[in-house]
Amino acid sequence: MRDGRRDSVLSAILLIGYLGGAVATHLRVGDPLFSHVLFPTYMGVLLWAGLYLREDGLRALIPLRS
Repeated sequence: MRDGRRDSVLSAILLIGYLGGAVATHLRVGDPLFSHVLFPTYMGVLLWAGLYLREDGLRALIPLRS
């Protein structure tokens, strides 16, 4: 059984690359901004926010408070 926490940051980086490709494709086709182009951006922000709250190492790497 693999530990999901160990692979979570790598998975987030790969998913952000995939979502970036979705944004680029929607921009190229000329889809509406708020319904198609920004939706993958919102999902990426939610992904990293959840990962930030879950991973202690990520909070240590990127502290929001000084």
